[in-house]
Amino acid sequence: MSDNLRDLTLIIKSRFPLVQVETSEEVRMMQLLERAANLENWPLFVWSIADGIRRIPRTDVITQTYEFQAALRHACRPGLLSKGLQACPGRLRSSVPGSFHAIGIKSSPCAIVRRSPAVRQRKTMPQNQKDIQYLLDRAAIHDLLVRYFQGLDRCSHDQVRSCFTDDIRAHYDARAPINGIEQLMSTFRTFKRIAKGEMKVSTHFMGNLNFGRIEDDAAETETNAIAFLVEPGKPADLVSMRSLRYIDRMRRTKEGWRISERIHTLDWSCQMPANFAVTLAQRITKMPASL
Repeated sequence: MSDNLRDLTLIIKSRFPLVQVETSEEVRMMQLLERAANLENWPLFVWSIADGIRRIPRTDVITQTYEFQAALRHACRPGLLSKGLQACPGRLRSSVPGSFHAIGIKSSPCAIVRRSPAVRQRKTMPQNQKDIQYLLDRAAIHDLLVRYFQGLDRCSHDQVRSCFTDDIRAHYDARAPINGIEQLMSTFRTFKRIAKGEMKVSTHFMGNLNFGRIEDDAAETETNAIAFLVEPGKPADLVSMRSLRYIDRMRRTKEGWRISERIHTLDWSCQMPANFAVTLAQRITKMPASL
């Protein structure tokens, strides 16, 4: 057993509820965690904002766990992950109860920070609590919009659906008003065109994000985006470029921030031949365990 593997196993067995690992070698760290879990017969779960919670080495994910707080609530339910390990690349929170162990991985020089239960239970109130909450809300809303655009380009109905409230109201260009999540999900043209073979792949590039307000459990934003939509054609595929704006009103729910009202506008568009384009099925979406 290597020194790194032995040290990591001892730290986890010492029942520290939270371990933060800062490293520039995320893949190597994940391999080390897998080895520790295999040796000790521990279940190992990985969380990311793109996929939510996934158990290693399985590929299926636990839906509705894209938000980190929702993932923690799921993980800490009795009889689920309470005796396992969860790796959280790129993000870390310290509110981890019970015997649940979180391994936070960050990309910076190598160090290990250990938190004991006594430190975790110490109650401190930051001087600028309101400002800190504002920054946390901004980050969560940004993550929500990123997850929406990624869901569109992955053609993931569940991921897109998780970005809205059930009572969503929306206006898309000159189309009829939309009321409710079921009606909204039935109107996404990207999903329909890819299913029919009328579109090969899409890329939604998120640009300027302007926060109109964040107050208590409500927020308003305006997001600029460029959509690149590749359509099959002869002799060459065609790419349509569309300048889009999303004027959104968000609401904080128990699952996190969700879009409750939306105005979608098309400001301009153009079309040109595509030199090269893969299909959605050919697109690589995850980093393999090893290259």
